[in-house]
Amino acid sequence: MPKYALKIATALAVIVVMAVVAVSLLMTGAGGATAFNAVVSDDVARQMPIPAQYTAQCSNGVAVPDPASNAGLVADCAALLASKSTLEGTTGNLNWSADRAIRDWNGVRISSSRVSKLILMRYRLNGAISAELGNLANLRELSLSHNRLTGAIPAELGNLSNLTELSIVYNDLTGAIPADLGNLSKLTIMRFYGNRLTGAIPAELGNLANLRELSLTSNQLTGAIPAELGNLANLRELNLRYNRLTGAIPAELGNLSNLTDLSLGSNQLTGEIPSELGNLSNLTELSLIYNDLTGAIPAQLGNLAKLRILRLYVNQLTGEIPAQLDNLVNLRELGLSSNQLTGEIPSELGNLSNLTDLSLHNNDLTGEIPAQLGNLAKLTDLSLASNDLTGEIPAQLGNLAKLTDLSLRNNDLTGDIPSELGNLVNLTSLSLSGNRLTGCIPQSLRAPLGNYQISRLRLPFCAATTVATPTPTPTSTPRPTETPTPTATHAPSATETPTPTATSVPGATETPTPTATSVPVTIETPIPTATPVPRPPATPVATPTPTATSSPRTPAPAPATPVATPTPTPAATSTASGDVMDKLDSLGRQVADNSDLSRQVAEIRAALADLIAAMAARIAELEGGGGQGAATATPTPTATPAIAIEATSTPTATPITTPEATATPTATPSPTPTGVVAIERTPTACVQSLGNNFTGSWNSNTWVPGCLSANPPRNLTYYARFYTFTLDVESQVTITLSSDDAAPYLYLLNGEGKGGSINQEKGAATASSAAITATLQPGSYTIEATTYYSETIGDFILEIEVR
Repeated sequence: MPKYALKIATALAVIVVMAVVAVSLLMTGAGGATAFNAVVSDDVARQMPIPAQYTAQCSNGVAVPDPASNAGLVADCAALLASKSTLEGTTGNLNWSADRAIRDWNGVRISSSRVSKLILMRYRLNGAISAELGNLANLRELSLSHNRLTGAIPAELGNLSNLTELSIVYNDLTGAIPADLGNLSKLTIMRFYGNRLTGAIPAELGNLANLRELSLTSNQLTGAIPAELGNLANLRELNLRYNRLTGAIPAELGNLSNLTDLSLGSNQLTGEIPSELGNLSNLTELSLIYNDLTGAIPAQLGNLAKLRILRLYVNQLTGEIPAQLDNLVNLRELGLSSNQLTGEIPSELGNLSNLTDLSLHNNDLTGEIPAQLGNLAKLTDLSLASNDLTGEIPAQLGNLAKLTDLSLRNNDLTGDIPSELGNLVNLTSLSLSGNRLTGCIPQSLRAPLGNYQISRLRLPFCAATTVATPTPTPTSTPRPTETPTPTATHAPSATETPTPTATSVPGATETPTPTATSVPVTIETPIPTATPVPRPPATPVATPTPTATSSPRTPAPAPATPVATPTPTPAATSTASGDVMDKLDSLGRQVADNSDLSRQVAEIRAALADLIAAMAARIAELEGGGGQGAATATPTPTATPAIAIEATSTPTATPITTPEATATPTATPSPTPTGVVAIERTPTACVQSLGNNFTGSWNSNTWVPGCLSANPPRNLTYYARFYTFTLDVESQVTITLSSDDAAPYLYLLNGEGKGGSINQEKGAATASSAAITATLQPGSYTIEATTYYSETIGDFILEIEVR
């Protein structure tokens, strides 16, 4: 470019700047423009100084058309250019330039010749929020969410007097929330969740009279909740969960008559729940979980007629459950588990006809389960585990047709399992262990529960419908020289000493009647069947047809003198073992307020029950005379067979061959365990990459110590696995985490690795699966697969669908 041309361009730029200044000065002359001038002057007094070079660039007639008539837009343009490099950091790519019209700039919205909105969501910005943004005097909406911005929130944002919405969620911001934000008198929405902000919540936020939503979730805020927040008369949502707040819940929050959502969970709050919260007549959700709250549940909470969700679990609440909660006719979820609640379960809870989830486990509740709970037709989850409940299971629970999870374990329930539970065809999880129940499990639950759940119930299935009993017909007559084959349902001849079975002893002339369907014996006390004794060949008889469940044995050599083998009776559980079980039950009660310890005690008790049952079966086998031989023979004892206990099988005693007088029997080989599959697992890394647009099932997963959750509540230890993936295009992603070993909990994190901010989370204490469905923008994400309970190990399946 010729030198003179450059000089002309520079001169024109200077002239334009002078014209802008002249226009501003002229505006002071007319009375009608005085108010506008006053606002501009006030803004200028509080604005950050902008280098003249940016004002000159924005006055070139390209970025801002007719700059002489659009002085305000020129000023906004200069503020944005001054903040560009600070915002972008090393990864951003904003197209802001003086060579492009400001209306075409990324995220910039113009209204009335001023920048009115700045929306820079998911622009991969990793710089800092520049103080120059505080110069955008007419800005009404500022959103910098879902980036990687660092540093502090500039106090200069408190200059944006026209701002109505401020959203800077899911970044890596640090430092304190500026008290200057209390100057934003028009602000209706303030969202800072998903950062690493520290310090106290400024009391000055109580000045935001128009605020409708205040969400500071998932930060590291400390100190007490300011009582001044009770001044926010228009507030509808107050969400402060997942911080480190301390102190008591201010009673002043009861003044927020328009509040619909109050969530203060996962902090370190103490004291009692203020009864004033019962004044929040518009409240639909109240969540105070994972704190250290004490005292009784205020009966005034029964006044919250619009309440749909009440979550108070994992605190130190005492006293009885208020019967007044039956007034909450719109309640969908009532979670009071893991406290120290006492007394009986109010029968009035049966009036909550819209309830879908009732969780009262890990308390000190007593008395019987109210039959009125059978009225909750919409209930899908019912957990009353780890209390001191007594009596029988109400048959009315069979009316809960939509129930999928029923947990009554670790109580003192007695009696038979009601046959009406067989109506619960949608049940996927049934936990009854740790009680003194008898009877059997309805056959109709076999299919919905599956083999894994069946094996954990440790109770037999009920017999199928009884049909007419057929009389067995002999199938063959052995020749005089033939040695008949003994069967499990052996019938003695008229001249033979009968061999009694575990269920009946036929007489000398009696024809044994086979059972139509055998019922598996409860796992906790396996009863070995009687040892069959072969008959002498001198008196052959017809062998009856074996029953459907019997299996023929190998022919045995004839003994010199047949001896009837008595029916072995299982050895009763010793007093010592009974004491162990009583102590474990007592320990289970003592740790009932800790779901992890309670679960572990229950598992130890079940394992000991299996061991004692196996020992009793073996003692019975040995004491029953299984090693007796002929009168003149001294047989060598057979080797003790290895006992393989399967989840639903009944151990069968090994047939004992009686040796001849001159024979020395050899040791009986140990039987090969059946139904046992060795699973070899490949250790998995703590953080794994799934690549781009991954979809499918990732099912070789195990929780083990060593890989810890990045988002543990209350500083406990939670094991986890992490899976990173990248999306090339905007996609709808469905993530499902399921496990039969623990209640799974699912986090979707922004970015790669364990340190990303939380995008979404899902899980419940009584559920066997958790699922998240979200529409995600292009970028990197990480799945944290963990559990609801601390220090829990086991297997899980992770399924991901991208479409």
